[in-house]
Amino acid sequence: ALASRKQLTNVDHLVMLEHDERFAEAYAGASLRLADGVPLLWAAKLKRTPLRAKISGSDLLPLLCERAAQAGLSVYFLGGRERASG
Repeated sequence: ALASRKQLTNVDHLVMLEHDERFAEAYAGASLRLADGVPLLWAAKLKRTPLRAKISGSDLLPLLCERAAQAGLSVYFLGGRERASG
């Protein structure tokens, strides 16, 4: 099976990338990184490297799951805080 990792990047992640080596290593292995937050669009524009759009995880998730189901693939999510699921 072909596996890939996509990451949605927000401002908090950028701060963590500066200070957390393990977090940075995980980001380095992503096949795709998407901007999840308007402040990232503003910052990119100020740096004269504008991004086309913000893509929130909540916008992407339904399509991701639908496409995976159509292809007979499973989806694995990793993350969250302890006991967040109840």
